[in-house]
Formats: sequence, structure tokens, C-alpha cells
Amino acid sequence: MRIVDLSSELPYKAFLPVSRRKIIITAAIIGVLSSLLIIIDPSEPLYQQAPSPALMILITSIVLILLALTTGKSLIKSIEAVADSQGKELKITMALKNPISGLLQVGELTAAEYILGESLYTSYNLQPSSEAELHSTVHIQATIPSRPVTGLLIEEGERVKGVFRCPALRFSTFNGPEIYIVWIRPAEPSFRVSIDKPSLYLGGAQCSISYGSGGSINYFLSAAEKSGGLFPGRITLKLTRILDEGALNLKHEEVVAGVRGGEVDSGVWRPRSYTGEEVLIVFHGSRRLSELLHTLKMREFVADPIPKAIYSLVLEGRKIGMWSERDIAYLRINSSGEEEDEEK
Repeated sequence: MRIVDLSSELPYKAFLPVSRRKIIITAAIIGVLSSLLIIIDPSEPLYQQAPSPALMILITSIVLILLALTTGKSLIKSIEAVADSQGKELKITMALKNPISGLLQVGELTAAEYILGESLYTSYNLQPSSEAELHSTVHIQATIPSRPVTGLLIEEGERVKGVFRCPALRFSTFNGPEIYIVWIRPAEPSFRVSIDKPSLYLGGAQCSISYGSGGSINYFLSAAEKSGGLFPGRITLKLTRILDEGALNLKHEEVVAGVRGGEVDSGVWRPRSYTGEEVLIVFHGSRRLSELLHTLKMREFVADPIPKAIYSLVLEGRKIGMWSERDIAYLRINSSGEEEDEEK
């Protein structure tokens, strides 16, 4: 298991909620321009009692660069993590640099990142299953139960949009920072899928849908009418995942199959699960989800069932370069763990 420590605070994010790279580039450009202005315009020497505006701008740009390159101090001195033989829980032992008092909570973390106007917002919401108070503690021991990691994160430039859910631990100090520890591990959860109709139809094309094993879906796609006519174009079967929760609007399309007039295709579609490496990430509450995604060495994260996502199978037909027709079947995907929780 790889352990990544991102628990140090980034001071510049307290008043500049943009990426470190943008701050450095912008400050460097401002610094170069102000330096040129000082060199070109010697009318206001540097030794005057009132500093020139160009000099003040240069000093400000240097301060911004230094601030962007500075990271705060981490509270954690060392951390060890050991999973049990069946992988059902993870025992964590931490040593802190200084005694802390606060609250320790273990549960399921739902994190979201979205753009509102021109600003990027990140939210962390932990639903605790257990908690304990900390009093002048320098050693912390806790156990995180195993649960499948789910979510949809899509990288857009330097930003990430989407939602992410995983088992986690949080300890927060009184009037101090919040530190999260998330356990991300590959799993092969069993799914249960329900479909609102068994067939999709377009003029001259159809797709039959049936349930497969382990939450999979069998499909048979045909671009020929039963009467013998051919569909004049290409048809595509897609699986769409849509997040539409307030400011969080995101759509992910997965092409399942495609045929042209007279062709047929069949196969199996399965919900996705996380199959990457096992990672334990310790991070400060001021960190962005983009940093977690980069830690996983991914540009896109898709693991079903995505919290509050709308799933659909879409049969789409195109004629002469234009999408002309579509038929939709809505899906509901649950993991076995979610069903057990609902029954309780």
C-alpha cells in the first residue's frame, strides 16, 4: 500500500483560491514587467523616500511567488496502516508532532468539486459511523472499515469536476485544521441493475436488453428492420452518467457499441469499479480533489454507483452527419452494500 501525505496546509489558498501554477506564472509576468519599467524609466530613483509604484509591484510579485512555493507544517510525524487478512478493515496508527485536542470520526466521506461563476469550490462531508474525543493526544489509533470507492471525477484543464465517495477518517482540532485520511483500494463489488424497459427502437434499428450475471447487462444491437429494410446511417448504443445537483453539472458518456445499416452486434456491459492501486491519502481540508486525482495518477475517475447520478442507455441514430433520433432506457445501479444498508 502506498501512503501519500498531503496534510500540510497551502497558505496561499486562504486568500487566492486558484492553482499554484497560475499564481507563479502571473506573479512572474508582473515581476518581469515591473522590472522593465524600473529599468526603462529612471525618473524615480530607488533611493527616494517614497518608493515607486513599479518597485512596489515588483515586491508584491516576489511575495506572491514565495507564498505559492511555501507549504505549511504537517501535524503528522509518522503513520502506519495495516489491513486485516480479509481486507475488511484497515488499522491506522499515527504519531503527531505536537499534542492535539479535538474530535476523531470514522465513516464515509463524500467529496464534491464544482465551478460556480468563476470560482472553484470543494466540499467534504463525512457521515460518521463512530467518533471519539481527543485530549492532548500525540498518538492516534483507529480502524477504517472497507467499502467500495465510487464517484465520477473529470479533469478539465487544471480543475476537476465531480463527486467522490470512499471510507475515511477525520480528525479536527479545536479552532484548527481538519485532516482527512481516505482509504482507496481496488474491489470487485457485486451490483444490482434495474432497467425501466427491455428494448430500444429507432426507425430501422433496435436494441434488446436483458439482465446478465453480477449486475451486467446483455445487449443485442441491430440496424436492420424486421421487415428487411436497412437503417440509413450509423447507430450507437451509449451509457450516460449525469450529475445534476445544484452547481454540480456533469455528463459522462461511454460508447458501448455501434453498427451501420445491415450490421448486428451483441455483448455485455458491466458497471465500472476502481481497479487501480491501493492508496492511503492523508490530506488537509484545504486541498482540492485534483490533487487526489493526480495522486491516483488518473485524469478521469469512474466507479459505479456514482452518488446521485442518473444512468441511462441511449440508442442514437445519425443521418447525414446529424443526430436525428434517440431512444432512452433509464437504469438504476446499486452495490450489494448499499442494498444491505437500505434494508437495515
